[in-house]
Amino acid sequence: METTIFKNFNERKGIRELTTVLNAIKEGNFKTEIQSLRECEDEKEKRKIKNSLFSFTPSMVLNSGRKISEGDTYNGLIHLDYDKIDDISKTIKHIKSIEFTYACFVSPSGNGIKVFVRVSNEIGGHKDAFNILRSYYDSRLGEESDKSVKDLTRLCFVSHDPDL
Repeated sequence: METTIFKNFNERKGIRELTTVLNAIKEGNFKTEIQSLRECEDEKEKRKIKNSLFSFTPSMVLNSGRKISEGDTYNGLIHLDYDKIDDISKTIKHIKSIEFTYACFVSPSGNGIKVFVRVSNEIGGHKDAFNILRSYYDSRLGEESDKSVKDLTRLCFVSHDPDL
C-alpha cells in the first residue's frame, strides 16, 4: 500500500510504501523534530515546527498536488485522529486490541493518537466507511475523533513513536 509524501503542506516529495513511513516513525527518523515540537512552549513556534514536518496522505496516492485527479489511487485506508487524550498508553493499548486496527501512533504533539483502519470498499464508499468506523472507535474509546480527517486528501504529519 502506497502513500504520497509532502513537505510544507503542498510540496510533493514522492510516493512511498506506507510501511516505510510507519517504520520511519517507529525507528526515530523524525525524533529530533518531534522532541523539539513536544518540548516547545510557544504556540506560534510549535505551529512553525509542526508545519515544517513531512506529512503523508493515508487514504490516497496523489500524482500531482493535493487535489484528486485522474490516475490517483485510493488505497482503502481510513485515518482517525484523536486529540487531547489523558492516558495515551492506555488508549493506544485499547486501540491495538480492536481487531480492525491496522496501525496507530502517538501524534506529533504527544497528546493525540493517529489510527489507521484498512477497508475493502471503493473510493465512493470512503466517507460512509469513515463515518461507521469513526462512530465505532469513538464509542469503544469513549473519545471523540476529529471528523475533518474524512477528507481523502487530508495530510497526516509524521511523528515519533517507538511503540508503533
